[in-house]
Amino acid sequence: MRSQRDYESDNLPEKYDVRREKGGICMTKLPVPNIVRSFQIGNTTIKIADNYCKDVTDEEVEQILSRIARTLQPYFSAEQIAEKRDA
Repeated sequence: MRSQRDYESDNLPEKYDVRREKGGICMTKLPVPNIVRSFQIGNTTIKIADNYCKDVTDEEVEQILSRIARTLQPYFSAEQIAEKRDA
């Protein structure tokens, strides 16, 4: 049986999410990324794709940003408390 590493090293024509599940390996076809910006920091190439947000309305953008803010707020608050405590 082939391992996940075997599938990752294949030169597949399309991108696949390969993960192990009960009874074998699951391969899910991934969408082709719409790269809008690409840059390098040291030896690392960073590619920004807008697939997730290019076809959303202004209202959906606000919902996404609100969800991100609600998720991150506890971490920012904890960091501020730690900074005040250490100062």
